[in-house]
Order: sequence, then structure tokens, then C-alpha cells
Amino acid sequence: MQNLFDVEQFSSSPHNGHHAPSGTDPAWKPEAEPKQVSPPTEQPKARPTKPSIAPVPAPTLQEIADEVRDADLEAVAANLGLELDRHDKHKWRDGDHIISISGPLFMDWLADKGGRGAIDLVMHVKEVEFKEAVEWLSGRDLSQRPANVGTYAHAEDREPRSLEMPEANEIRWDAVREYLVKTRKLPAVLVDRLHERGLVFADDHQNAVFVRYSLTNNTWVRGEVTGASLRGTWGEDNHYHGLAPGSARDQGWFWIGTGNGPVRRVLLTESPIDAMSLALLDKERRVQPGVTIYLSTDGSGGFPVEGLKPILQNRGLVVAAFDADQAGELMAWRLAQQLPGVRRLTPIQSKDWNERLMHPESLEKVAQQTANQAQIKQLWQWHLAAKILRRPEAYLKRITEVARETIKGTPLSEKATIAMTNDMTQFAHTLKGSRAMQKSACTMDVER
Repeated sequence: MQNLFDVEQFSSSPHNGHHAPSGTDPAWKPEAEPKQVSPPTEQPKARPTKPSIAPVPAPTLQEIADEVRDADLEAVAANLGLELDRHDKHKWRDGDHIISISGPLFMDWLADKGGRGAIDLVMHVKEVEFKEAVEWLSGRDLSQRPANVGTYAHAEDREPRSLEMPEANEIRWDAVREYLVKTRKLPAVLVDRLHERGLVFADDHQNAVFVRYSLTNNTWVRGEVTGASLRGTWGEDNHYHGLAPGSARDQGWFWIGTGNGPVRRVLLTESPIDAMSLALLDKERRVQPGVTIYLSTDGSGGFPVEGLKPILQNRGLVVAAFDADQAGELMAWRLAQQLPGVRRLTPIQSKDWNERLMHPESLEKVAQQTANQAQIKQLWQWHLAAKILRRPEAYLKRITEVARETIKGTPLSEKATIAMTNDMTQFAHTLKGSRAMQKSACTMDVER
């Protein structure tokens, strides 16, 4: 069947579609007529040949991946079916994930795994391979494209980005200072002192910038600037927080210290504002000898493990003072796995230390607090007892694994319960019921 728009059926021919009469028509006898000169017949012009156009090649898998990799992670999280946490506008959750998002980075506290970019996030949540994640993000059928992409690298394999520290803007500082003092209830004298030392300043976007430093030779002497924590202060409902581009999460931290002599106590929090708040709430610092450090890991950041080990080796104290929610609990046990012997500390009836500072008389329970808090407290006591009893490293690691599964809802097994009971009994006999030593067992609360 010919197509209606096939030009070939309308092409010119000498007969224009009519047949010339053949032979002599007897009914027609032409009379003598003056010979007419026919105008020269213009030969039909040949149709110009269209140059052949090569088909546009379909984009490669790598090109499509480059298009979707920088998609907004919060929009991706919403489309993955995750719900925004009503207490933390940078945290997304469902039954299997609690994911913090900071710019292009994310951290799943339940899985203790993070990554960079939309592709990594989809691969993690949907448990699919690279091609399937790109296909989901792009809405294209990529089944005919090869799966291997030579230039793709996972987040941990990519070249580190160079640090882009924001410049200080003194014109914006008054507004940032007002936010820290009036909104966050931090003492003006503390804020001013940190500003004078260059540990906190304002940038052009009116963010509070908290400077992160490395540890010199794993000691508590400030080394190089490795990045900065940013906290938005512009507007009434600004929940922005993140890191300056190129900041190395596991190579530098914001911290403040108080006291004299060697470092004896290090308390780790999730944010610089929480570190400053805990420094004000910590009554023990007034009676404990030596220096106390209050350090921020900035959420899912790394821990200065090599700098913390000497503290424990010299019978000092390392405290996981992370938020009183499931994510904070999981992060505390992650630290305990890397550094057996740490203690756990959470604020009473508050999610974090700044909330406790701002609302010291609040009696409302935080909805996100772990439901089995009593059992979690027992697990911390067990972990500390096992450390004091010199249990093997593999044994201590197994306790942390059991604890993290318990936090996620897995019931404590009979075998684990028996082991915990035996260790706690032996621990009590070893200490001979010493009240002072029992006090060293981990506590879950702190009073204002």
C-alpha cells in the first residue's frame, strides 16, 4: 500500500497520467492549420537529492547518568516513598531507613551506610544496580544499553573535592550572633569568645560558619583547617545545615575545650550548637580534673578514633552524647564498635542538647525516643562491663551488633540474654558491689 504522502506517486511523466492515442483516429481529420511553434518544453527538473542524515545516536548510559546524578536528593527521597521527619527537616524515613540528607550527601542510620548523589541513593533504597537506578531516575528504558560504565565511580572512590571555605562577612555577623544568642539561647560571652578566636563567623549568605580543624599528630592541638559546618540563620524557618564544599568529614572537627592540664574527657555531639550547649549543661566539668573537649561530628561524620584512644588508655572518659533518637543511638553504637569502652549520655526529655538548653523545664517526652530505652541502657552497661572484664575484641564487637539489631526492633536472643546476665553477675562480683565503681557504669541521663 502506498502512503498518501509518498511523493513518488505524484512524480511528473511525459503523459501526465494519460495514454496517447495510438494509430489514426478515423473520426478526426485535421484540417490544414498554420503550423504553430510550440514553446520549448521545459524538462522537469530532477528532484534535488536530499543529503542523507545520519540518525542521532541515542545517549549512552554514562551520559544519562551524568544528567540525573545531581538531582535534588530530597525530591528523590520523596519519590522513593520516604517521609520527611516531623522533628528534623533534613531526615527522611520509612520502615527500613532513617536517612539524613545534607546537599549531595546522605547517611542511612539504620544501615550505617551513606553515599553521594541521586544514583547512590536510589541504589541504596531500592537495592538495585547502577543501570536500574539510572533508569528509575531518568524514566527511560535502558535495557538495551550495556551495563558497564567505565567512568562511574562510587562515592568513596571519587577524587576528593578541593575545599572551598566561605569568606567571613562582618556585616552579617550581628544577625548570626543574634540567632545564636536569642534563638539558640547560647551565652553571648561564649559566642563572642569563639568569634574572636575565629572558630565561628558569618558568611555572605548569613550562615553561621563553624570552623573544623584536624588534630595535630592525633593530639588535641588544632592542626589545619579541613572544612566548616554551616548553619542557616536567614529567615524565620531556616533549617539549612551542611558542610562547606570539600570539607573532609573524617579529617577534621569543630570542638571547644575547657579546663587545664591533659585532656581527660571528650564528649561527642552531632552539631556545633549541641557541643556548645552541652558544655553549658555539663556539671561534671566543674569537678573533674584536666581538660574536657566538646566535639561535633556533624551528623554522620567520622570519629577521631586515633585521638580518642589515648584518652581511654589513660583512664579518661569518651562519651557518645549523640541525639536521643534512633539515629543517635545507632551512631553511638557505631562509635562503640570502633572504640570499646565509650559511655552513652543523652539529655533528659529532649532530643538534643540545645533543645534541653532552650527548654530546661519541658516535661514533654520526645516522640522519637527509642521505645526500649531500658533495654538499651542494659546493653550499654553490658558493653562496659565486658570491656572491664577484658572480653575479646570480637566479643565486644558482637555486643555492638546485637545492640544495633535490638534498636532496629529485633528481640534480644536467649543466648545474648544469658551472656549479658553472666557478664553482669561476674562484673558485680569483681567490683564487690563497690558503689563508686557502679557509678562508672554508663548512665543515660544528665540533669540540668
